[in-house]
Amino acid sequence: MFDVRICSAIAVFAVCTGLVMASSRTVYAVSDALLLNEVQTAAVGDAGSEFIELYNAGSSEIALDDIRLAYRSAAGEHDTTLYSFTEHDVIASQGYFLLVHSGKNVGRTPDAIFAAGLANSGGGLALRAGDNLILDSLGWGTAENIFVEGTAVAAPGAGRSLERLTALDTDSNAIDFVIQDSPNPRNSGDTSAVPIPPTFFTFAVSALVLGMSRMRFLH
Repeated sequence: MFDVRICSAIAVFAVCTGLVMASSRTVYAVSDALLLNEVQTAAVGDAGSEFIELYNAGSSEIALDDIRLAYRSAAGEHDTTLYSFTEHDVIASQGYFLLVHSGKNVGRTPDAIFAAGLANSGGGLALRAGDNLILDSLGWGTAENIFVEGTAVAAPGAGRSLERLTALDTDSNAIDFVIQDSPNPRNSGDTSAVPIPPTFFTFAVSALVLGMSRMRFLH
C-alpha cells in the first residue's frame, strides 16, 4: 500500500498541474482597478479623431509610471506603443485619464497625446506593465490578437465610441463594453461624470459567463 504522505503529495501535484494547464488555456487581465474605459476610433468625416479614456475603479490613486499603452492591428503579432506613462502621470481614485490623437480636438483637454492611428474596423489595446504583463485589454471588430478578452466587441463605427459598463470586468469585451452613440471623453479634471450603469440583464449574463469561465478553468 502507498504511504499516506506519498498519496497526498501525488494529489497536490495533480491539482497544481491541472491548474497550470487550465491557466495556460485561458488568460485573464489582472487589474481590478486600472481599466480601459472608453475608446473612439473615428469621428464622422475625420478618421483620425480618436481618444482613449482610462478609469481608476479603485479606492487609491494609481501612479502610471512603468506602464505603457500598446496597440495591435486586428491580426497583429507585435505591439505599437502609443504612449509610455511617466512619473508625472497619475490617476485619482474614481478618476479618469484621457489620451487623444495628436492634433485632434475631442472637446476635452487631453492628459496625454499619441501619434499612431487606430483601425476603425478592428484592433486591440492593452495596458502593459514594465514586465509586459497585460493589466487590461480591449479588442473590437475583426480583432483576433492577444488583446481580445473573451469575445471582441463590435466595431463602433465613425462618430461613436466603445464604453465600459460601470465596474464591469468579466474578461469578455463583448459583455463589458457597449457602443455609445454620443461619445463622452473625460480627463483627469472631470469628476462629475460616471460610467454607464449596467442593467439587471447585463449582470445576469455576466454572472452566467463568469460561472462558465470558472467551470472551464477547473476542467
